[in-house]
Amino acid sequence: MVGEVRRGEDGAEAAELRRELGDALREAHRLFDGPPGEGSAEALVPVINRLGRLQTRLAEHEDFAVVFVELGLLLGAYCLRKGDHTSSDAGSWERTEALRRLRWADRQGPSAHPLVVQARMMLLFLLTPWALPLADGSTTVLRDALLTPGQGDGLLTESLRRDLREAQQVVDRIAAAPTDPEFRQRTANVQHVIERMLAPGMVSQRTTADPAAPATDPAVPATEAAATALTGQNGDGPDDPEEALLDAVRGLVALAGARSTARFTRVLVWLGAELDSRTGGSSAAELQLDPQAAALLRRAGAGGAAGAGGVRRAAGLVLRALHALPPDAPERSRIARLHACLLVHLDILEPGSADFGTVQRPAPDPADDDGDRLADWPLGLALEPGLDAYLNGSLWDFARQIGVYERRHAARIDRLLAYRTGDTGYLEDAATLLTEAIDASPPDSWWVMALRADLADLQEQAASHGGSFHDADSSLATLRELGARLRHDGSLPPDAPFSVELLLSTAGLERRHARRTGDHAALPPLIEELRARHTALPAGSRWRGGIARLLHQLEHLGADGQQATRPGAAGPVDVAAEQAELRRTVDQVLRELKEPPRYHQQEYDRRVTLGLRLLLAVTRGLHHPPLLDAAITQLSRARTLLAEGRGEHRRVDVLTKLAEAHLLRAGRRGPHAAADGRAFLEITREALDELAADVLLQTGADHGLSAALNGDVLAERLAWAALLLRRPADAVADLERGRGLVHQAAVASRGIPELLDAAGHPGPARRWRAQVRADPVRPETGAAPVRPAGGSPIPSALRRDALAVLGVRARPGQRRGARRLAGTADVAALTEGLAASGADALVYLLPGVPVPGVPVPGGSFPGHALILRPGTDPAMLPLPELIRPGGTPLEAYFEAAARRSRRSPIRASTRRGRPPTTCTGRPCCASCATGPGRR
Repeated sequence: MVGEVRRGEDGAEAAELRRELGDALREAHRLFDGPPGEGSAEALVPVINRLGRLQTRLAEHEDFAVVFVELGLLLGAYCLRKGDHTSSDAGSWERTEALRRLRWADRQGPSAHPLVVQARMMLLFLLTPWALPLADGSTTVLRDALLTPGQGDGLLTESLRRDLREAQQVVDRIAAAPTDPEFRQRTANVQHVIERMLAPGMVSQRTTADPAAPATDPAVPATEAAATALTGQNGDGPDDPEEALLDAVRGLVALAGARSTARFTRVLVWLGAELDSRTGGSSAAELQLDPQAAALLRRAGAGGAAGAGGVRRAAGLVLRALHALPPDAPERSRIARLHACLLVHLDILEPGSADFGTVQRPAPDPADDDGDRLADWPLGLALEPGLDAYLNGSLWDFARQIGVYERRHAARIDRLLAYRTGDTGYLEDAATLLTEAIDASPPDSWWVMALRADLADLQEQAASHGGSFHDADSSLATLRELGARLRHDGSLPPDAPFSVELLLSTAGLERRHARRTGDHAALPPLIEELRARHTALPAGSRWRGGIARLLHQLEHLGADGQQATRPGAAGPVDVAAEQAELRRTVDQVLRELKEPPRYHQQEYDRRVTLGLRLLLAVTRGLHHPPLLDAAITQLSRARTLLAEGRGEHRRVDVLTKLAEAHLLRAGRRGPHAAADGRAFLEITREALDELAADVLLQTGADHGLSAALNGDVLAERLAWAALLLRRPADAVADLERGRGLVHQAAVASRGIPELLDAAGHPGPARRWRAQVRADPVRPETGAAPVRPAGGSPIPSALRRDALAVLGVRARPGQRRGARRLAGTADVAALTEGLAASGADALVYLLPGVPVPGVPVPGGSFPGHALILRPGTDPAMLPLPELIRPGGTPLEAYFEAAARRSRRSPIRASTRRGRPPTTCTGRPCCASCATGPGRR
């Protein structure tokens, strides 16, 4: 392949060309001396250009092939130094050209030639650039992930798999070349690493100890295949499968009283594997479980063929045993977990057939606090000396990390139970398991990346269930941190499911955060990243539609947090298109309502979806009375489900929309107008009640105040309704309810423990006081979340437990109690306070709202002042110029009030048509400067 420049008739020209070629090649080799990927990419540009010119001049010479390949080597080195981690079918011109030249050398050149071996090595590096060490000696996220047994499913894209297979063939050709023993050993190691990356589960196709070992059955789950390889056993032969299963379950019920929760939970993890009918019983029972548990699991494996009917009867047996236990039996929580585990497996075998309404999650056994969870549930197996020589890398890693796999699997079961039952306590259980696994894993490992992503999803799920801003902020902070690490690393393919799902989760939380707080600082870079990802994804990618929808929502998010109207979106509604879309939604939801429920809140979610869509059609201009009636029917059913504990998401929004629907129907003066007016008041007050619970759920006065501001709008609506009914006393009471939410947000942290003590729950009261004293610093959104020592990974967990025992925010199956946590004064108490203080009056300002097209003076409902004096009923005073937004008198009043608060208290009067003022600046009248109009 390598020759000399052919001598022509012009010897001087040939000699000069030969000298220049030699200089260029020596310079190229000098630049290759360092490890691949090191040095500056720009340093290669001059010699690349030089060889490019020489290649043109050598087009008719036999050394053209040398320059062609050398130029491919240089272009490959340039790409590595630039950090180009794209797949072989994408990327820059330099990468494409380097691959073309190096592939030619790989397929056409002699195997033993050093330049061909060098070309193959560079081709290997370009196909798997993420497998090379980084400049600081660390490894990439993708390399760590693909070498973690069983973790490649969310990362091994088709393009990545294709590149790895080509790399495997290239390495095989390198291994066929005659090289020294050290080089052959390094090549064999590379072959084994690529095999591990391409292996479908835990075990690669060949092991170092036995190259002839049979391939793993791809139908066997990865963890079970690994367990079989570790022990070499497959369980006992079954007799009658159902009797074997029932016998094993009876034994497990008895075992629950003699094992800690950690040990028993590990047994349940492997029970699921044993029941998998595809394996006919695995060797999981031998994975250093105690002999009694191992025997029971082997027996359960023999009963795996009993099918859904056998599992259903086994679950019934466990449920009867659970009901027979006294309420304070320490094993109740473990037997309840066994029952839930069997129902999960039944749901897998026969979807929709399990009744998760029978699942119980009692309080854990207090004795578990005294045990050593890591001793009861080890993080790895203690292998016998010398056994490691017979295990390949995947099995060795699996054995050392088996406790991490088990905890992640158990956490997924708990998360599924939270989804099926609606009990967020299972999310807390799952978060505890994930935190144990995170704490036990190396900080920079793939495990920590994957487990923290799981934990962020749990926190987001907890936030969506109850509206805790702290849960949502903690989840967003974690996702931002993980996203920053992936961007810095740059090794994951743009269409890797893990990477795309992380980006979509982050974007969804960022959107909700921006809508809640009005802080849009994170949106511009996020939008750019979404655009770049959308462009980089293959044309047929299933992710493109979701990214496009998120992009549209983020790009049209107004500064006030609401969706801005698209240019040209205003105008007449296309009635035919609106009706067609509405019909599709109605048909789909009605079909889903007829299906067996798959999760706890399924009916609630479907009713809400249908009711809100019908109401949207009405507000868009479909003036068909049955549509509004249907919307009220669906949302009323959702309200009933909320009261029964069978719904939780968007409580306040759903009730507010239902109240608005009743108000719309009342405005049509139909036969139900009076009833609709009463329903509006009742349901709006109920929404204010739910909002009070949301405020109590928040951690910190800032989050509590953020939630309480929504109560401002609801209180104002109620006050306006009372004014229209000429009932000023009710208007004062409703405004006080809104003010009470703000007060509640500020003092709840110190008032709840007393309520818990009075209700006979000293334990939660003690933990609440400890949390308030510790006052863990809540990070700014985007900063790494801080978990206080001994605290739950779900920030709102303690508050959820406390509100549940107080009946404020009940667990599934509980009825909520009376919500009297925010004390508010009635009119009598307020007038008494005024008389005792010597104040003249307490004035509430209720600014008017512009209503275009309504024939009222000034085009708006006029503002009002509600005046409360000692010894008299509240009075209403119209203030036509008190208009929001942009009302000059209102702004002037706020400025005057601010100036007055900085001076000594003074007496003042209120006159018609002028900004009202208050009697004094004494503390008892401080609320007169606040109210719905002031935010």
